[in-house]
Amino acid sequence: MPLQSGLSHAGSGVLTVLLGAYLSAHSDLLRTFSVWVGGIVTTVLGVPLSQRIAGVLVVMATVMFLWGIGYHYTRHGFGDGDTRSREFF
Repeated sequence: MPLQSGLSHAGSGVLTVLLGAYLSAHSDLLRTFSVWVGGIVTTVLGVPLSQRIAGVLVVMATVMFLWGIGYHYTRHGFGDGDTRSREFF
């Protein structure tokens, strides 16, 4: 069990860093949005980060959140009454 869970968490970390950075760098709409959100985050929290870095962190957190939702529903189901966890290995 720890092997499965650990691999999923490690995979989500790597995917989050790579996909978040890639999307922020290659999508004009996402780059503009992430810089805008990064400006809001840095202003509200008062952290000494550039708007671009803060925006990339927001994109990474969003990807990580979506990965967690997907992992939860894949692992535990959609609430169809089956409370057993699903085993894939």
